Amino acid sequence: MSRVGQNPGKGFTLVEVLVAIGLMGLVSALALGPLAALTVRLEALRAQYAEEAALSSALSGIAADCRQILPQGGDAPFRTIRREVLGGGRKDVLLVWTGAPLSRNQPAATEVFSIADTGPFREPIQPGLYRWTLAGTLPADVSPERLDPRKATLLVKGADRFSVSVFDGKEWVEDYSGPVPPGVALGISRRGVEASHVDTVLSF
Repeated sequence: MSRVGQNPGKGFTLVEVLVAIGLMGLVSALALGPLAALTVRLEALRAQYAEEAALSSALSGIAADCRQILPQGGDAPFRTIRREVLGGGRKDVLLVWTGAPLSRNQPAATEVFSIADTGPFREPIQPGLYRWTLAGTLPADVSPERLDPRKATLLVKGADRFSVSVFDGKEWVEDYSGPVPPGVALGISRRGVEASHVDTVLSF
């Protein structure tokens, strides 16, 4: 005699339940894996964009200072020095006689922009792009190798490359000393992220 309500062969065994759970986990992992990778990639792109924006902002500020050039008699108010380092890097120097310090309640001065070179005997400093403000000194009278980073303002912490090119009216040059040029091209990098900025300096 059979019991009412029994239905043999219709249930799941423990093995089948475990297999089903395992398959569900595998499907979830396969579905969520690319999503997690996409999230990581988007976060990396967001960080890179923010880094590029910060570097571009710094270059725009330098270009703005260049546009406030104050010619001083017949002396050259603008000077660039190309400096190459091992591995093909650049640590150029930009020197410009400008009225930009007036907005900081300082007299017009030569502003010098360059990656700080610590040297073997100099006190440890933060690596990066610095700005020196030298009142009463024209660009032609500045010796960049003697500048002390401790007396400068750190503009871009950790910057490891700074390049400057000047359009002299005929071509782009990287070593320049003379009157206000029509344009300037600046480049900077930090931790593999690069930014560039081209600007008109001379107003026609």
